[in-house]
Amino acid sequence: MPLGLEEEIIQRLLYLSLKVVPLIVAAVFFSNLLMEFGVIKRLDFLVRPLIRAARLPEGTGAVIITSMGSATASYAMLANHHQKGEMDEDQVIVTSIMNTFFMTVHHFFSYYVPVVVPLLGLYTGLLYGGIKVAIGLCMTLSAVVIGRLRLGEPGEVPLGQGADHTGEGGSTRVRHAAAGSFKTLGMVLPRLYVVYAAAVVLLAGGYMDSLGALAEPLARVFGLPGEAVAIMALQLLDATSGFVLAGALLEDGTLGPIQAITALLLGTVITLSMTYAKHSLPSKIAFFGPKLGTKIALYNLVLHLAFTAAALGLLVAVS
Repeated sequence: MPLGLEEEIIQRLLYLSLKVVPLIVAAVFFSNLLMEFGVIKRLDFLVRPLIRAARLPEGTGAVIITSMGSATASYAMLANHHQKGEMDEDQVIVTSIMNTFFMTVHHFFSYYVPVVVPLLGLYTGLLYGGIKVAIGLCMTLSAVVIGRLRLGEPGEVPLGQGADHTGEGGSTRVRHAAAGSFKTLGMVLPRLYVVYAAAVVLLAGGYMDSLGALAEPLARVFGLPGEAVAIMALQLLDATSGFVLAGALLEDGTLGPIQAITALLLGTVITLSMTYAKHSLPSKIAFFGPKLGTKIALYNLVLHLAFTAAALGLLVAVS
């Protein structure tokens, strides 16, 4: 194994240990705590029409509401329901897709508004963020359609009814939350390290270079100037850097708003498969195991690519 690859694996696993794992531990414990105290169940009425339309079990709304605050906590709850036999594979897949809009809304206010809008300007930044939210909404609505086609009528017992500790004291419920968290983390974290390291090894063979080679022909197909290629290439390295360059090219008039957004969305298309391979697939496998985790990642990737391509088609039509 080349020394450079060893250093890359060590660096990524250190990042995983110092930055990602603490967030997962905190999110899993917090989600278990909220479930023990019955906080999230009181909010699931907000998404109950979607749940019923998709034929998902009552109580699934708690998973979806949680995704607006923490995707990790939401997946931890979903994994718990699956492990307990309360949700089958198809129900888990449909719920994971339905989460998309709510995760995107969170991302809109936590990243697009404070970071992307200042970099791209008010009009272009809000238009780009709006397109991303619309893509998320389309994915959530597609989950309703998939649920109607693939799921039967749900059972009458709501999720989580077998773990009702509402009559117990606060300290007892905290202990129940901690015990449930240890069980989930004991399953998730070992798999996360193994799959994360494997992803680094697989992507070290020039995969990024081959993806970068797609930027120039895609730019030509969409009639973008050569400068747009640099935006797409930068997004392979760092999404924010792509926004910085796009903002600079907008400022000096090299690109118009539609051209800049088209370049950024094309960069998203190029980087999606890499992002899913490096981050989404390992985390899904960690929570749900290789078979179901791969299915969830692939469903989300295909739908994300399809609706992003549709958005690009609309941009070309109006430009």
